[in-house]
Order: sequence, then structure tokens, then C-alpha cells
Amino acid sequence: MEGRMWLTAHGAGPSFRDGSLKPWDKNYNPADPWRDISKHERLMLSKGFALAKTRRSAHKARGDITVTFDDGTRAQERNLTEQPKMLLGWGLLAENVLKARLGKEPSRTYWYGHSSGARPGRLVN
Repeated sequence: MEGRMWLTAHGAGPSFRDGSLKPWDKNYNPADPWRDISKHERLMLSKGFALAKTRRSAHKARGDITVTFDDGTRAQERNLTEQPKMLLGWGLLAENVLKARLGKEPSRTYWYGHSSGARPGRLVN
């Protein structure tokens, strides 16, 4: 790691319900480890950046997540598309993993998002 990290967020579409989004432990294919890495992410890695690739259920029309609010209220069939705090939390988790494994956290973290993955980044900015 050259000292910096990219946090990536995909656009709308993938969903657990319709099978286009797999759980994290089912997405990796040892026979083709680069299959899920986009051309933009390959470029980031080739430049020496660490990469925190996020995946979230983000179907355009229907949700497949039950959201529980702080007061215990539950909302059925929601999406986590526009949740910058969740994505920032995943970025912090990735920074902590890098620190534990490499002895240092990234000096700077950048956000790359496509479509509905970019909107939360703009909200943060």
C-alpha cells in the first residue's frame, strides 16, 4: 500500500432478492479472483492504492432489507442506496483492517462512486 485508499460504491441495481448481489463470502471466486474488480478498481490497485470495495443491496424499484430504527421501529423492503454514514462506516472498518494488517492506516481515503454510489459521496462532500 502506497499510503492511500479508495472506497468504492457501485450504482443502483444489485439485489440479494433477485440474486444479482451475492453475500460477501460467496462473491469471491478463487479460479477468477479479478472477476469482481472493475477497470477503475484495477487501475487504483495498479497505482498502489488500497481498495475498499463496498457492496449493498440497491435495487432501483424495490428493497430487500429490513431496517430497524433507534426507537425499534422496523421498515420492511427498504434499500440502503443513499446511506453515506453506512458507507463511511465501511471505509473506517477498511482503514482499521489495514492498520491491523500493515501497521498503519491510510494517510488519505478517496471515494469513487458510480451513479447512486456517487450520490452519497456528494452528500458527504
